[in-house]
Amino acid sequence: MEKLLLAAKADRTERALLIQDSDPRVLLSLLRNPRLTTEEVARVAKSSVLTFQIADVISKAAQWMASIDVRLAVIHNPKTPPALALRILPTLPDAEVRAIARAGTSMALKTAALRKLQSK
Repeated sequence: MEKLLLAAKADRTERALLIQDSDPRVLLSLLRNPRLTTEEVARVAKSSVLTFQIADVISKAAQWMASIDVRLAVIHNPKTPPALALRILPTLPDAEVRAIARAGTSMALKTAALRKLQSK
């Protein structure tokens, strides 16, 4: 409970430690911190404890999704729900779409990437 309260108002050094926490509730609370940077959000998106809720919160924040690093972190995380990854795919540069078509995390994502490349 203490970590949850701290995450919402933590400073940079505290946030760096909390990003490494294995409790998804702490990461969700951290995403409510107004001082969170896009680099920190990208690290959360790369986390091995990413859940649907965390990915959803990140994807609904326009200021975070404007960052290519955040979008790439979300789409390359194997725990990202396929539907969310498919929504992000059209926003990526062609070079990234090619990389996903070659070695995507899911078959549906690879297929969608190939279709996008073939339609050009």
